[in-house]
Amino acid sequence: DGKQLAYLSRRGPIGGRSWVLVIHSLETGKERVPTTNLASLENPRASSLRWSPDGRFVLAAAVDPKARRGLYRIEVETGRATLVTPADFPVETIPAWSPDGQTIFLIRRNTDEQAMTIVAHRVSTRAEQVLYRTPWITALALSPDGERLAFFEAERVEGKVVAVLKTFARADGSSRVLLRVNMNDIGP
Repeated sequence: DGKQLAYLSRRGPIGGRSWVLVIHSLETGKERVPTTNLASLENPRASSLRWSPDGRFVLAAAVDPKARRGLYRIEVETGRATLVTPADFPVETIPAWSPDGQTIFLIRRNTDEQAMTIVAHRVSTRAEQVLYRTPWITALALSPDGERLAFFEAERVEGKVVAVLKTFARADGSSRVLLRVNMNDIGP
């Protein structure tokens, strides 16, 4: 609803795993730190904070007391965290919720195949459907209607790395190139 901001804040000594989830009210300026049942939240470079469409949950990369790493759904009011899906860190990209909050789109690294995949993870059943497979992919985003995914994919063209901005249609599996950027031409 745009009335709250969720972010991670380091509390305690630098270098420690002392990150906490902070919910900041834009209306009042007050902040809350929900107490979670997690051992630790991953630092912002590895984390994947993402509000659920109904604003009741925040998705975050974390580790539970049993040392299970993954994406957790944290209830904003209670702080209760439940494992959505195991995930290696750093998480490749910030996952995207479907508009109905029932599916999370994320990138998985498949080290056996030396490939990465975009998967649709059904929250209620934990079933996953592979939507797209490629050697390297990052920066996943979902269109507001939930029908198209946008992402960067790497290609090698004449020995140069080219980042390709693509969209993928969930309905028919078609992809479309929007932009190509020669990464060797980008300066500091």
